[in-house]
Amino acid sequence: MVKQRNQFKYKAIANTILEAISEGRLKPGDRLPSLRQLAEENDCNYLTVYHAFEELQQQGILEKRPGSGTFIAPNADLSKPVQQKRKNTYLLIFHALSEPGFFPHAVLKSLCTHCKNEKIHPVFVPLTPDGIDVRSLHELHDRLNLVGGIIPTLPDDFPVSTVYQLVQTSPAPVVIPHPIPGLEDYYFSFTPQSSVRRRSTTTRCCRFFHRLGCRHIALLGVDPPTTYHPFHRNIVDYTHFCNEHAMPTLIRFVRKNVDCDFDSALASLHDYRRNLGVICFYDDLAIRLIHACHKQGWKIPQDIRILGNNNNPDGECCDPPLSTVRFDIDHMTGKMLHHVFALAENRPKERSPHPPPQFIIRQSCGALAQFGGDRQKLEAFIAEVMQD
Repeated sequence: MVKQRNQFKYKAIANTILEAISEGRLKPGDRLPSLRQLAEENDCNYLTVYHAFEELQQQGILEKRPGSGTFIAPNADLSKPVQQKRKNTYLLIFHALSEPGFFPHAVLKSLCTHCKNEKIHPVFVPLTPDGIDVRSLHELHDRLNLVGGIIPTLPDDFPVSTVYQLVQTSPAPVVIPHPIPGLEDYYFSFTPQSSVRRRSTTTRCCRFFHRLGCRHIALLGVDPPTTYHPFHRNIVDYTHFCNEHAMPTLIRFVRKNVDCDFDSALASLHDYRRNLGVICFYDDLAIRLIHACHKQGWKIPQDIRILGNNNNPDGECCDPPLSTVRFDIDHMTGKMLHHVFALAENRPKERSPHPPPQFIIRQSCGALAQFGGDRQKLEAFIAEVMQD
C-alpha cells in the first residue's frame, strides 16, 4: 500500500510503479493489475489510480490496450519524471464562518486571486471549533487532484486543539497562519530568533511612540485564550520593550464588540493622559477606541495617540483619521501557496521572514502635527524607527 502524506496520492502510485520498473520487478510488456484492484490496495478511489495511469501513459511509460488492460510500454523511458499539471489542481481553503472583519476578508480575497493566477481551483471548507469531517477530506483527496489546504486566518477564540487535529489527520498538508508548537513545519514563514523582538511590529510601534516622546505606551487587544495566540507574542515583545526602557506595562484586554470594555480601558488610563500612546492589536479595536474617546471627551492626539494595525479602509474615515500599520497581504498569501506546494511535493521549505510593515501616518498618532506637516522629516523619522 502506498502511504505518502505530503505527496499527491496519484503521484505516489505512479512513483511506486516507476520504482518497480527500475528494480526489475516490472518489465516491458508486463500487465498491471486493474484500476479497482490497485485502488483497494492503496485505499483510494479508482479515479486516483486512473489519474496515475494517465500521467504515466503521457510519459510513454504505460500503454493501454483496449480489451486487454494496461501494460508497461515496450520502450518505456524512465529518464522522464512524472510531471504534475497545475491545471485542474485543487486547494482546500479552510475558513471560519464566525470571523467577520476587514483583515480575514482581505486575506481570503488575496489568496483567491493567487489561485486564479496559478489556475488552481479553490475548494472552501467551513472551519468550526468542533473540527472537520476527516472522512469527507479523504473523499475529496481521492476524487480531486488535491495539493493540500490553507488556513488563511483564525478567529481570536478558535481552539488550538482543532488545528492540531486538522493538520495531523488531513490526507494532504495544511498550512497554518501563525506558528504553533509541534506544527512549525506547517507555518509558512519564520523570523530569525536573534532579531525576533527588534524586528517585530509591536517593538517597532513601541519605538515609534517612544521616539515621539510618549512617556507611557499602552497595548490594547483581545484576551488571548492560549499562549499560542498571535496577541500573546505581541504581549511578550511589548513587555520586553517596557522593561528595557523602564516604562510601566499598560496592557488592556477588551471584547471587540462590547463598548463598555473600551470605556473601562480608557478610564483605567486616565492618569496617563497627554503622555500616552496606545498600540491596538488591529484596526477594528482602534476604531472603537476612537469612538470611546469621543464619548468620554478625550482629545486625539492631544490626550491620547492611537495607532492601529492592518490598515482597514474604515480607519481613514474616522475623526481623526486613524494611523495604522500596513502589511503586504499579497506577499503573505503568496508564501502560503508556495509553502503548501513545497510540502505536497516534498521540496525544501524556502521560508523567509515577513517583509517589514509600512506605517500609514494620519492624524490619530500625532506624528504629522509634531513634524509640522513636513512629510520629508516624517519619513526620515520612520526610517530611523524601522532600523534594526
